[in-house]
Amino acid sequence: MPARPRTISALPAAPDRLDFDPPATLLLTVAALAVLGVVLLQAVVGIAPNLYWETDPRLDDSVLALTTFGPTGAVWLAAAQIVIAGLALIAHGRGRGAIDWRWVILAGIGAGFAVWHLPGPMADVFRCVQWVGAAAIGVAAGHLATHPGLRRLMVAALLSILLPLGVDALHYVLVEHPRSLAVFQTQEDLILRGRGWEAGSAEHLAFLRRMESSAALGAFALSNVFGTILAALSALAMAATLGAVRHRRWAGAAALG
Repeated sequence: MPARPRTISALPAAPDRLDFDPPATLLLTVAALAVLGVVLLQAVVGIAPNLYWETDPRLDDSVLALTTFGPTGAVWLAAAQIVIAGLALIAHGRGRGAIDWRWVILAGIGAGFAVWHLPGPMADVFRCVQWVGAAAIGVAAGHLATHPGLRRLMVAALLSILLPLGVDALHYVLVEHPRSLAVFQTQEDLILRGRGWEAGSAEHLAFLRRMESSAALGAFALSNVFGTILAALSALAMAATLGAVRHRRWAGAAALG
């Protein structure tokens, strides 16, 4: 009996088609869509751990109209990630997939340390639940990716967000930032008085420094995080393109042969 192919995670590849069990097919598809939903949602809607981040004009909703998750919303979103991850692993097992307990144990160890810090300030709760939610959804996505059909779905969904994020970054750098800077320069005194800041104060200088920065943030608080995500998605797009080209060449050679 031939050995089952293995995926990059070293788990045996799950069956590509689950025609033998339509409910399992539906459950796996719903699980994959739920995982993608919470991941892509955070790529377009920001998370603001501080509701009054006044010294960054790009994260201050009194300057710009922003749609973000506040601390409470972010904690609930992370809790939803944990629940979705658990249901996804159940669907994976229902679809005859194997559980990589190394991933589960590794994430569980990190989650244990995070839970240790939960009985503390809201900032600790925010960070801990965010970490556990991210780890859980990562483990779930890795297991769902052993199903070839779901892996193609997840890759396509991740690549679909690359163009909107890139266009948004270009729009910010070329259009939105110059306009915001021009408005600030004409209303700087009014903005300072509205916040109760003195000219040349630490708050004023921090606000000015961030206002003059044209680094794109997307839905993220830091430009380096945004750049890392764009770089990762670009690498994924390149790998998918090269794989498609190679597959087409092989198919063409087989037809000629």
